[in-house]
Amino acid sequence: MKKTQTTWDEWHQRHRRFPGVDYCVERLKHRNTKGELLNLVINVLEASAAEYAEDLLDAADKPDNGNIRRFLLMAIENAALEIAVPFWAQILSGPDDEERMYAERALALIDTKDARRFLWESRSQ
Repeated sequence: MKKTQTTWDEWHQRHRRFPGVDYCVERLKHRNTKGELLNLVINVLEASAAEYAEDLLDAADKPDNGNIRRFLLMAIENAALEIAVPFWAQILSGPDDEERMYAERALALIDTKDARRFLWESRSQ
């Protein structure tokens, strides 16, 4: 039987360092990226989010990354980056209920004065 999933050990053997946001985005675009490999790529993005925050936020805003945007939002949310507060504030005012849910959880995790203010403002509307 042909093995189709990559384990953490195999990923680490291939990529001793973080391969970059663009590489991870390309992996997420492949139709065979699912299950354990999908979780692995999201976890790698999350673990590297602080160092590559701007690249990750830019990737989440690219229109051609629409189908994988939710995966990028998951990584950004779990990283709880203070630099992402304006990004999440913009999503809070958007039309997508699921994305607003990510934004609310992320801002609650970040828990700075600005994050709490944006949450309060969105809930009082």
